[in-house]
Amino acid sequence: MKKYLFLMILIINSSVFAKSGFEAIINANIGKSIGIPIGAIGADRKTSFGFDAALTAQLGYLADFNNNMAMSILGEIGFSHDSFSYRVPNTIYQRHTVRNQFTSLQLGVLPKFNINNFSLGLGAGVKIPFHGRIETYTKVSDTESTKYYQKINFNDIKSMYNQMFVIPYVKLTFDWFFSDINYKTREFVDTRDFGIGFYLGYNFGPKSKTYIGTDSFDIGLELSLRFKPAKN
Repeated sequence: MKKYLFLMILIINSSVFAKSGFEAIINANIGKSIGIPIGAIGADRKTSFGFDAALTAQLGYLADFNNNMAMSILGEIGFSHDSFSYRVPNTIYQRHTVRNQFTSLQLGVLPKFNINNFSLGLGAGVKIPFHGRIETYTKVSDTESTKYYQKINFNDIKSMYNQMFVIPYVKLTFDWFFSDINYKTREFVDTRDFGIGFYLGYNFGPKSKTYIGTDSFDIGLELSLRFKPAKN
């Protein structure tokens, strides 16, 4: 009980701020994507759900303003997996869903405003897909269904889609950081924090040559490990 009380006191009284200098964050995201059909097509298309995830490194400069406030100017690079899903209602089938999935190189910027242990980020960038899969699921009846997969590579993506073959995105992040603790000395590790939070994002999905496609709205959990300058 004393151990848990000690940890709670450290978390409540910790301050994440340091002197100005280089900052690096390793960030892992996992969440749900909501497909948003764009453009007209023969049959109406409706929203469907998918899965998204990312592993990125955020690198840049931490500017300490004192008074428990700071600004992080960060670039972001990593890999992401994104789903763009829709369903086609009013067919002879009970359910007909199409999911376009892409694995991409992610490049962007993510400035963050920090106050005490809380961090708010607003960023944007592009995802460059180099691998993908088109998945079609058809439920014929309660006992019969089919799935079809078509793998696509970078050359396929270039020939199938418009938009310079990239996925522009914007995102909003909310994180709470906990100062890491040296359990032998029961002191803070000034240069390392653990973070937990969530994100909201919007991906402008690849469009066909006729400008038909699917965007996605994302929401999910993120876990972070932050390295920052030592305190003065």
